[in-house]
Amino acid sequence: MLEKFRQAHPYISVGHYRSGSTGVYNRVVNEGRAGKHEVDIIELSAGPVADLIRGGFVDPYRSPETDAVRPEFIDPRHLWNAYHYLVVGLAYNKNLVKSSEVPKTYQDLLLPRWRGRKMSLDRDAGDVFGALLDSWGKKEGIDYFRRLAKQEVLIRSGYTLQAQLLAAGEVEIVAVVPFAKAVVDGRFWGAARHRILGAVVSKAQVLLLARRAAHPHAAALFIDWALSEEGQAFVGIDIVRSPVRIGQKQKYMELGQPKNQGHHTGISRPKLHTLH
Repeated sequence: MLEKFRQAHPYISVGHYRSGSTGVYNRVVNEGRAGKHEVDIIELSAGPVADLIRGGFVDPYRSPETDAVRPEFIDPRHLWNAYHYLVVGLAYNKNLVKSSEVPKTYQDLLLPRWRGRKMSLDRDAGDVFGALLDSWGKKEGIDYFRRLAKQEVLIRSGYTLQAQLLAAGEVEIVAVVPFAKAVVDGRFWGAARHRILGAVVSKAQVLLLARRAAHPHAAALFIDWALSEEGQAFVGIDIVRSPVRIGQKQKYMELGQPKNQGHHTGISRPKLHTLH
């Protein structure tokens, strides 16, 4: 992504620090509290972004490209700029699970068929369940999670490990998987197949303008480019994510607009777990 941006703007020197969500969050917070304003742009998934906003580490920025972005991916306060998302769904081992048994909804995960360490969840899936809680309401949502806990779910960290467990047959389904090329075409997940559950939930990846950024105009330019037609085409085709720009094509169109047909079950417009 950065190399593509450099090609469009070769006069800008770009440095970067790469880590997981926790590593990025901790670095931003620690540097900010120490008065070291070395970061201009922050890229994170939706979950930890809310804490950065509450902590006062983010400045608002409204990109002129925002008018072309799907409304569910726009923050009214312009404190974050979603530039791609991953639809969340289910992965299952086709050798262990009959097609007639594959869950179609989140409620199906509560069936006795999946009790007894047959299912795994990622330790960082809290933002997905937060979205479901928003959708279902507090009472119904908490009741669901308590019932799910009784299924003896295996809790793991990292989707690579989840894939290995699934391919080895140690679990039969992985309940929360952000779908990208690796899941859909099966090259990474081996014997796995996928299904989008209703209600459809998406994990957004967002760009934020750091408070007191040393190079705010360069940061704004990067956000503008990421949301532009060129940037969004790169997102949808080259790095195989779902772009947020209205009408933008992507390599796997079923992940951009899942429909109530075939093996997809859900709504046509994914619900974003926004930062309330």
